[in-house]
Amino acid sequence: TAPQPAHDIYIIFVSFSMPKNSLRQWLQQAEPQGIPVIIRGLKDHSLKATLAAFQSLEAQTSQGLPIDPQHFQRFQIKQVPAVVHQTTTGTIDV
Repeated sequence: TAPQPAHDIYIIFVSFSMPKNSLRQWLQQAEPQGIPVIIRGLKDHSLKATLAAFQSLEAQTSQGLPIDPQHFQRFQIKQVPAVVHQTTTGTIDV
């Protein structure tokens, strides 16, 4: 079989502490590109508050907004928004 074409991987890291318009824009720009947008944890440590905050964004996204603190740790994300770019050679830029 022929080798698969190489492609770079992007991940966007955000937080509900960001201004709502900024968060909405990141989600809207990532959606058509298929770039995952990840949040560190629950808003105010509450699933209910997190769902309400996501709904208030009025963001139309089929990707959702995964909560994944391990990705934040893996890439040492300390500030948001942050974009991680991993090349096909394994190089990671934050």
